[in-house]
Amino acid sequence: MGDETAAQHRVDSDQEKTLEENESMSTVSTQAHFLKNKHAVIFGAGGAVGTAVAKELAAHGATVFLSGRAKNDVEQVVADITKDGGSRHGSIVGRERGK
Repeated sequence: MGDETAAQHRVDSDQEKTLEENESMSTVSTQAHFLKNKHAVIFGAGGAVGTAVAKELAAHGATVFLSGRAKNDVEQVVADITKDGGSRHGSIVGRERGK
């Protein structure tokens, strides 16, 4: 191996070792239900980001209150969270699209 290749190999090995150590750390996000007895209000819960945030918070034990403009989208998120055993409440804000 040339000097540059050997140096790059060392860097790659060091980065891989660091990533493995970080993955095995016990962080708040790896502890189940660390949001139990907490409440979260999600605006725009029918959109992609709001849906992901609502599902993630519910998965960690939070009771989520969902709000959005499209009734069907919010109801789908509510159904998904309920199916997974989460606690949720949904409401529609403003007019539905198309009206």
